[in-house]
Amino acid sequence: MIDWNKLLGTPWKTFENLCYVLARKEFEQEGHFTNIDDSGGGDGVEFYLSLPNGKEWGWQAKFYYPDKKLSSGRKDKIKSSLKRAMELHENLEKWFLCTPYPFSSKGNKWVKQELIKVIPPNKQIELIHWEEGFFHTSLSNPKKIGILQYFFGNDEFSINFFRRNFEEIRQIVGKKYLPELHSASEIEESILENIFFTRINSFIGIFLKIIREFENMTIPIDEPIQFKKFFPNLNWKDSRIKLNNTKLDFIETIRTIQLKFENLVNEYKKGNFEINIEELREFLKEYFKIDYSFLNKFLRLLAQEEALSFL
Repeated sequence: MIDWNKLLGTPWKTFENLCYVLARKEFEQEGHFTNIDDSGGGDGVEFYLSLPNGKEWGWQAKFYYPDKKLSSGRKDKIKSSLKRAMELHENLEKWFLCTPYPFSSKGNKWVKQELIKVIPPNKQIELIHWEEGFFHTSLSNPKKIGILQYFFGNDEFSINFFRRNFEEIRQIVGKKYLPELHSASEIEESILENIFFTRINSFIGIFLKIIREFENMTIPIDEPIQFKKFFPNLNWKDSRIKLNNTKLDFIETIRTIQLKFENLVNEYKKGNFEINIEELREFLKEYFKIDYSFLNKFLRLLAQEEALSFL
């Protein structure tokens, strides 16, 4: 089960970002996502997907936690959000309501019999509820490795961790290893050379440092003075949304690579000393295809280009 109490940052905002990242993972191939800056008022959706046929899908996040009761006040807010979404998005085809927990039987009945009445007869809008069951299933998908760790925290790996696990293996092997009868292979020599996972630990540390740098990266609300000098054909509002989305994608990619290395350590701890070098090579080729030119240009504008120095 998901421990919502472990959400990092401001819980309701982090929950919105979690929904956004999962939605993009699920449906990005369907069209173009737009993230909404709702600081100026409600839009009825936190973000929406524009399809090639002109239709739109919208997502509304309600972080009802720890009290998961669907009170009359919460029902009114959900109705208000749906009405607002239909007003501002005339081509709305699907509306996703995201909550940490599933509704009770009574709550589901309200959605099917009462909330649906908000939709005018001349509109066909599908109401979809993303709740704990969806989040658990989605975050368990190996393709979404890194998302859970990014939003709920991750374990740090120290040199003591590697020493301790090596000692455990050494105790198991005991006197079964006889140096005078042993002939080391090239692969084994490589393993012995890095027996404390110095290089892997170093990579993990670098990845964590990159992630922290980008998490701390600030994106101003107001248009920077030099913006038009760098981007004469762009407007700041759209660029700010794109920059934030690119930042999230970049962090997720680095997190995925970091967890891949941590998984190697976990396999070693379990006693699996075989590494599929070809599979690892292909993985790194795929995930190191990072185009950070867009970020780099913006970071130069914002005087934060040091964030990319690790690359």
